[in-house]
Amino acid sequence: MQWKEDNRGDFENFWKDAFQDEQMSPPEGLWDDIEAEVDQINQKKNHFTFLRSVAALITVGLLTSFLVKYETPHSLSIGSDFDGKNVNTASMVSPSLYEADAIKAVSVLDKHILPRIKKVAVNMPPPMPFLTHEEEKELPPIHLSQIEPETEIEVEVEEQFSELGIVKRNKAVPASKQKRNKNYYVSAEVGMSRLDPNIKVNDRVVSQTAVSPTVGVNAGIQFEKGFFVEAGVKYADYTYKTGLTELGELNQKVVSVPVKVGYALEKKKLRLAVHTALVTNMIVDQSSTDNVSDSIMDQSVNVTGQLGAELSYQVSPKTALSLGTSYGVSLNDLSKDTNVSAMSKNYMISMGIKYNII
Repeated sequence: MQWKEDNRGDFENFWKDAFQDEQMSPPEGLWDDIEAEVDQINQKKNHFTFLRSVAALITVGLLTSFLVKYETPHSLSIGSDFDGKNVNTASMVSPSLYEADAIKAVSVLDKHILPRIKKVAVNMPPPMPFLTHEEEKELPPIHLSQIEPETEIEVEVEEQFSELGIVKRNKAVPASKQKRNKNYYVSAEVGMSRLDPNIKVNDRVVSQTAVSPTVGVNAGIQFEKGFFVEAGVKYADYTYKTGLTELGELNQKVVSVPVKVGYALEKKKLRLAVHTALVTNMIVDQSSTDNVSDSIMDQSVNVTGQLGAELSYQVSPKTALSLGTSYGVSLNDLSKDTNVSAMSKNYMISMGIKYNII
């Protein structure tokens, strides 16, 4: 930089050469005005040079900090030129670049530049994690054979937006929302049962039918594909004329234990189920009016084969109302007399309520 004090002698010599004929001397204060103008010009030059230097320093600083903060992953590395080198040291700027005029204008940097740097630093995206070679080697391989079916869960795809675009990731579904393979339920029912004792003497039917109310409870498991298994307990009290004597009448209190296997079709809130069952009938109490029928009907347990159907309507997520019917035929004879046979038949209609436990 050429300072104005070094040019005062040249200014005086130039004035004498220009005005030597008129013997004119410079006006008083002219040099001071020239010095003031030169000072303004130099100040503008210094300010412009300072701003240009500051802009260059900010650019280099931001680029260096970005490279240091976001290390390039090994898979994207261009070369090994920076191995073992300190990037921070290599990116530092020598203090000799700063001039005296730049030091005097630090307030300009504090007022205009630093707030912008802070704003850029706040809005910088978070660093993206990368795995090193050592971390990748430590991860054990996962084989499909090691995954147990019981522990598998459904996943949902979730989309997130970031600076890199749409990023998709799998979101695990809580166990409470997973579709269950089994459905456990209990039910209670009441109905009417029509019993035909089918007592025959020499192949001639002599008995009369009887009707009795029944009550029962059941518990079952329905599988995912619609098949179900159900067991229960029912109670009925029958009184009927045997026809073995003129006044012969028999009273039986029966506890039945049905075991059902069936298939159910479901559509919206309706469920239609059909089943086949084996029913064990146990006579817990028996009495007769003629003391003859009681001695002939001397088998206390018999087994019945049964077919049935049930229609239910779901009134709430766990509750349903049902209407069912069944027909059963005894598989063994209740009489040990060679001239008398008793192969009973049973028809029942019932209604009930079902509750899903799980």
